[in-house]
Amino acid sequence: MIINNENFGEVVAKMLRAASEYHKAERFDTCGIIFDKDDNSLKLISVWFFVRVTNVKIEIDIPRGKPFYNVLGKVWTEIPYEKPVEYYMEKRAESYNFVGRTEYYANNILNIINKETEKVLDLRARYVFVQGFLPQGCAAITFKEENGKPVFKAPKIPKKFVIDENSAIPEKFVQPGITYACTLNDCGDTVTLDVITKFGKTRSGMFVSEVKYDSKCLPRLNNLEIIHPELTVCSNILETSDEEINMPPIHLGAMLLYDLLKILLICKTSKFNLHYQEKINDDIWIESVPEDDDDAKVSIFFPPYDYYKNIQRG
Repeated sequence: MIINNENFGEVVAKMLRAASEYHKAERFDTCGIIFDKDDNSLKLISVWFFVRVTNVKIEIDIPRGKPFYNVLGKVWTEIPYEKPVEYYMEKRAESYNFVGRTEYYANNILNIINKETEKVLDLRARYVFVQGFLPQGCAAITFKEENGKPVFKAPKIPKKFVIDENSAIPEKFVQPGITYACTLNDCGDTVTLDVITKFGKTRSGMFVSEVKYDSKCLPRLNNLEIIHPELTVCSNILETSDEEINMPPIHLGAMLLYDLLKILLICKTSKFNLHYQEKINDDIWIESVPEDDDDAKVSIFFPPYDYYKNIQRG
């Protein structure tokens, strides 16, 4: 990726909130982005996260010794940290041990968050990633489209499958190409399907709190039972370093996630890997999946919400 005078403003705009909203109070001098020409990279650090964008060729004029672009003052300055930013990242990463990954598209999640913008800005929303387990008595079914309607056929079963009139997710909301957990009711020549929820090897969705988050809802939240279907998206990609390792529930601040995922829009595709560690509350790693050799590569490391805290924002 080439960063020049034509797209400089666009790059800064995508990183703006991440570069300015998550710093220590009164430290306006740290609100910015390091444009490292020697390393062909962009770096962004805060008390919550570390971002590194690599495979970028920087073709803008930068004053000698002043590679830090302060996004508030719109000026180039010296790097405002006592030590190189790599020091802070390496110190934090000493204990990292990522044991698995799943795959999503930033655009899909950004679209979900945009549906509840007011509540997200009010810090009353969290985004949750969980491993997918089929509810007892359910089957995973992917519908195809025929004459504008979602249809399922099982070649080895000579019966007609129809979505129940009282399905948890009504037929008009069932999307072709999406996998759902469904219960089946054999009615002779016909099998009725109760479409329960979107399903994948991992599942995700945004939970909106009325006032503040209360952990009493955890069991149902980790099953996405209390998340509206329109605020969910799933993935059939799940890889682990050991078959016995399960992905822990990952609860993220929706506002922070939104600001960080926007950085991935610098890339040609919004596809990313979410790498996780074995323990709940351990940092996660979001890594973009470049479309080709010319695409930028984004890596973001940051912590989830405290899973065990009873009452909190989000």
